[in-house]
Amino acid sequence: MGTSWRYPAVTISGGNSASASFTAPGVAATEDLVFRLTVTDNDGATGSDTVTITVNDVPPPTVLNWSIELNDPTGVLGITRPLLITGSLSNSPSSNVNLGIIGGFQGIPPGFDFEVSGFASTSTGYLFDWAPDGGESFINQFEGVDLSPGESFDFEFAKLAPNELVTSGTVYTTSLELQLYDAPRSGPMIGSSFDSISWTAVDDFGLVFVTSAPYAGGNLGGVSGADAICSQHAVDAGLGGTWTAWLSNPTINAKDRLAAAGALGPYRNTFNKIVALDLDDLTDGMLDISSGGFRYDENGQETNTRRYIWTSTDADGTAYLGGSCGTDWNDVNALGLVGDREQDDSGWTRVTFPPDGRLQSCSDELSIYCFKGNAVP
Repeated sequence: MGTSWRYPAVTISGGNSASASFTAPGVAATEDLVFRLTVTDNDGATGSDTVTITVNDVPPPTVLNWSIELNDPTGVLGITRPLLITGSLSNSPSSNVNLGIIGGFQGIPPGFDFEVSGFASTSTGYLFDWAPDGGESFINQFEGVDLSPGESFDFEFAKLAPNELVTSGTVYTTSLELQLYDAPRSGPMIGSSFDSISWTAVDDFGLVFVTSAPYAGGNLGGVSGADAICSQHAVDAGLGGTWTAWLSNPTINAKDRLAAAGALGPYRNTFNKIVALDLDDLTDGMLDISSGGFRYDENGQETNTRRYIWTSTDADGTAYLGGSCGTDWNDVNALGLVGDREQDDSGWTRVTFPPDGRLQSCSDELSIYCFKGNAVP
């Protein structure tokens, strides 16, 4: 009959048979169990032998509860409203765990840049930076995330934003996968999550174009009439939005008019290149040289109209007094200040030669700068 004679005792099944077995007991540390086997033959002779079986302390399996959620419940995304994904891990077992984490996005839509920063644990102080590989997906790995019992690990991914114009209302989807491993990475995977994340894109770029047709400065019908001219050009070209002409008069500045209309930037021309990031960038005396600036009309074509543009506006976006074709673009016998659509410095809004600006006869026909409002509700 087989028995164990060293603590902890166990119950042996089939002790009087040729195939005995037992269930290893729970142990707080590694234990050696010593078993003695005694055999008796038909004549009553006996013989004994012992065997030692080591029972290891095996911790309970690691269980991780985690979630992935968007910080923007509406899921609206645009260049000025990037998508931010947040989530958390919590350690539920009674022992410490040391994790390796692998994460990756798949199916990043064409036309979007994915920048990752601040993968961080606010509770444990970890701070990691992830960088994409420049393709439609990326993957990266970190080791040594220590979680004590009951401790949480909060993280964030930022940011997913379009690098070109998007169509408002288009729904995009990408997938996020996180895998957890016993650190170091050679350990087994102990948890994973794969989630598809969808959001609605919003075209929150401001657009700007030069009207393809010229107009006499004294016949614009005021700044409101010029706004209507911009809107009609936009409608004819299939462009939506609210449009504002870059014009000042003695009572209102062009920069203030754009701010009031919600045309706050960033601004792209109809060739899909950024001209300026915001109103301050627009009026700091230097446009993005590589953008082509204001050379494009509402149809995305380099305009064939004259290079000078009605503005009556100084480099800082304020009114140039005495340059608005009368009191409000209503006198063909007056003079109007112009900019130069081919200039990338402050000359785009006020020609710098001669030094006091170029004043043009208001009976002349010139184009207008038109800006689209882009403030997202």
